Amino acid sequence: KGIMPSNLTPVIRWIGNTTGLDFINALEADRLIFVEGEDDAKVFRILLNQQINNRKKYMFWVLGGISEIFENIPSYKVVFSELKNGTTLWDKSVLVLDKDELSNDHNDLFILKFKEVLSIDAYCANSYTFESTLFTDLPKTSKLLSKLIEKVNGTLILQQDILMDLEQNYSNYKLFLE
Repeated sequence: KGIMPSNLTPVIRWIGNTTGLDFINALEADRLIFVEGEDDAKVFRILLNQQINNRKKYMFWVLGGISEIFENIPSYKVVFSELKNGTTLWDKSVLVLDKDELSNDHNDLFILKFKEVLSIDAYCANSYTFESTLFTDLPKTSKLLSKLIEKVNGTLILQQDILMDLEQNYSNYKLFLE
């Protein structure tokens, strides 16, 4: 739990520590993103790094699960509303949640209440988790896979070709389950 060390301090991250520099980086970042788990922070960092011409700096605060959010987020608001560099750390914070078992109505209510009560923007995945959202939106998944393959292997595979393969395999899988 806590601040996810920035990419600028990989050795300190490897040791498993944070430093005051991470808080300075958070103050200088464009966005502080609250997430449930460390894996969420890693995935979002990877996805944000894929954006071309995105010069924004992001820092992540790992909350350690949904129960921790409800228990600790009011305290973070108090502290982070006082820390500022031009704007308060709280003003540039956003909360990203997994949907888990929430209905769409409860999801919308959570987002509304976080904004009303805590003055923080909140976003929730469309599916059980962020990762499952990717697999319910095959065009986005194929776009990400195309970029990943090109970046890792230097091989250009068209997004449409990947999408066609995903849709074919998905339909085969659905037939298998029926």
